[in-house]
Amino acid sequence: MIERPAPEVWAILEDVRRLPELSKSTVEVRDAPERLAAVGQTFTQVVKVLGKRFESVWEVTTFEADRSFSIEGDVGYGVRYCLREAVEPLGPDRCTFTLHITYTLPLGILGRVAGRLGVEQRARAEAAEVVAGLKAVAEAAAR
Repeated sequence: MIERPAPEVWAILEDVRRLPELSKSTVEVRDAPERLAAVGQTFTQVVKVLGKRFESVWEVTTFEADRSFSIEGDVGYGVRYCLREAVEPLGPDRCTFTLHITYTLPLGILGRVAGRLGVEQRARAEAAEVVAGLKAVAEAAAR
């Protein structure tokens, strides 16, 4: 739960240029619109993981204004992520934020095994970090 109104939290989410504030591994966002507003928009996220920089181009695949969106992107080595982010009001001064991640891996069964050992853990850790980061940024803005 985030102790801020849903529209305030949504305003942070739709400005993907703010991702470095929410995710320690995100070092830069390039070619992003001022705010996400429609299917088909794209942006580039640069992350640093285990000392290496990776670039991912993300595309908005679903969009429901003030409520949710999904983005899809290739995060390297044939791994493709889909993130669905949603804000749900719980009254005038608080809301929930959910982040659901699905991914596909190359190499069939071998890729699935590798995913369970590394990609899945990284996805969970990144999701938890973004959720905590969004809560911290939104609630700090109120102070």
